[in-house]
Amino acid sequence: DLAIRIGVLEDSSLMARPLAPVKVMLAAAPRYIARHGLPQRPEDLADHACLCYRYAAHGDVWKLRHVRNGSEEQVRVSGPIHANNGDALAEAAIAGAGIIQQPLFIQGRALEDKRLIRILPDWEPEPLRVHAVHHQSRLAPAKLRVFIDFLATEMRARTESY
Repeated sequence: DLAIRIGVLEDSSLMARPLAPVKVMLAAAPRYIARHGLPQRPEDLADHACLCYRYAAHGDVWKLRHVRNGSEEQVRVSGPIHANNGDALAEAAIAGAGIIQQPLFIQGRALEDKRLIRILPDWEPEPLRVHAVHHQSRLAPAKLRVFIDFLATEMRARTESY
């Protein structure tokens, strides 16, 4: 009856409701920072081991926006690991392999317990867009609408807590 889709949606016959933007952050393990230093500016990322998500919209170019003045920077990054699984990248970062750019639902706990440290906190990647999608030709039953409302409320609450 329902699917959750992350990212930009292609045109389709599905009905889509945005749930919440999901914050994406840069992070690394304390031991990585101890060995390689803390990036001070977005362009410093080019000199670090960045762990890249293979299906990222912009590939190995990380686009960051300054949280206060809105200026944008793009940095071509590289590193020892490219993967199609965000959890695997987070585990590699926790092990000290490099810097990740991942959503909070993947790295939130590791940030809370200090296995990862936020990098460049004044700069953020574009949030992920999360949608609930369902078939268009059927009238959405009340229980589906209520469930989608619940998901939207929960996602907003969890996203705003960081």
